[in-house]
Amino acid sequence: MQKHAKLSASGSHRWILCPGSVKAEEAFPEVKNKYADEGILAHEIAAAILNKEDISGYDISVEMDENIQLYVDYIKEISPEHIWYPEIHIEKRVDFSHIVPGGFGTADAVIVANNTLHIVDLKYGMNNVTAYENTQLLLYAIGMYRELENKDNINTISVHIVQPRTNNFDKWTLSIKEMSFFEGYFKAKAEEALRNDAPRIPSEDACKWCRANSTCPALYKFAAEVMDIKNNHIDDEQTKYVLDNSNVISNFINSVKGRVYDKLSMGLPFPGYKLVAGRNIRKIRDNIDNKLFELLGEKAYIKSLIGVTALEKLVDKETLESLVYVSNCKPVLVLGNDKRKALEFTELEFDAVEDDLLS
Repeated sequence: MQKHAKLSASGSHRWILCPGSVKAEEAFPEVKNKYADEGILAHEIAAAILNKEDISGYDISVEMDENIQLYVDYIKEISPEHIWYPEIHIEKRVDFSHIVPGGFGTADAVIVANNTLHIVDLKYGMNNVTAYENTQLLLYAIGMYRELENKDNINTISVHIVQPRTNNFDKWTLSIKEMSFFEGYFKAKAEEALRNDAPRIPSEDACKWCRANSTCPALYKFAAEVMDIKNNHIDDEQTKYVLDNSNVISNFINSVKGRVYDKLSMGLPFPGYKLVAGRNIRKIRDNIDNKLFELLGEKAYIKSLIGVTALEKLVDKETLESLVYVSNCKPVLVLGNDKRKALEFTELEFDAVEDDLLS
């Protein structure tokens, strides 16, 4: 049985932005990492809790337990009647192949309540994701709406991102008519992505996690064009162009480094490069707390002050404000359309920041 759709919902942002990435990635196996494994574990435990299954066999950290509970509470808030309300589906397989050939995926939670179809997605990573026009959730919504028997009672669609580790709880609501517009859009994009001559279109969002980014000729050409200096002079316009695309270029370079590293680590040669031993670091062995305490007593432990997050749970707001302060951080460089207000510097303050940036 096919485990992953060729045009998956989770990868839809990529094949929509860069149709050629679908064929390009076929030559590269999907590589798992500890972060992906952590996310899979969190989803399994969350689903088990919501399905009232035994989770005693799972090894759960305190942090994961707290974050999963935030997700579970969020689900219960959407449908407060009861967790076994008939229109709640956990880890629901959703088919949207009527617009994306072979398209299917698994929605973390689907809830029908108060004439609204809710699609909820648990994100356990640290990179914030938005609900607005989220293509993954829209595909789930389109597929699920088509499947519902009582769809005539549905007036609105709400898609939710629950990202407890970064305190990101985002929701976007749209009408059935608005959702219908996306059906045609996804269908056209899917047809383009399945063509053998589908174009590769480099961008930060499309290239960041693409498995083929280190060997992509379109990305290489794009990076070269960005760095092509005109008239032997780097003016503000050229500087802005480089800065606007700096993440694309840096991600490309890092992916190339990663490909060479992987090749050398498998014992294969690469001209002009080799792997050497890194700096060794001494670490305390695991599970020797009791032995250290027997040898050193209280000296085996270092006492430190409680952190702000933990303190916030132990004292009231007024007491907290008397114990903490907000430190001034360095200014952050962002795009001009960022919603935050621009800082206004005195000449002295600007000189200090400039000195800091140049040091």
